[in-house]
Amino acid sequence: MAKRYYPLDANTLFGEDITMTATGNVQKGGVDAVFKIGKGRQDMALVIDVSALAVSGGDERCAFLLQGCNEEDFSDDIENLAYLELGATGARDGGARTSPVGRYGIPVSNDLIDEFTYVRLRLIAEGAAPSVTFTAWLSERP
Repeated sequence: MAKRYYPLDANTLFGEDITMTATGNVQKGGVDAVFKIGKGRQDMALVIDVSALAVSGGDERCAFLLQGCNEEDFSDDIENLAYLELGATGARDGGARTSPVGRYGIPVSNDLIDEFTYVRLRLIAEGAAPSVTFTAWLSERP
């Protein structure tokens, strides 16, 4: 898989070499990683480098959601701005192929129905033994 260059800014790094096995928000230092990107349209790329993904049971599925909100604590009007589904063929929508490890770059904007000030990354983990190891960040769009 070809790797496109996406500049990494430590200010928009959700985390490095994170392993998640359950549904939850990506955290840094034990708290949800929430970034203030401000009002006004921001076009960027959500970059997720997947280094390990459990698929051997055939029912594992992990979905990444980049969510936007105008409240820093995400207490009101959350919107899903980007979605990436990974997993085994039998668990993925439409019978898509079993996801390979590698770099996934998803074009995204905070301007969807509304312009959202804050973003966070959430993982939905399903199956008997879901597990994904990844590094994720927001980058300027190449």
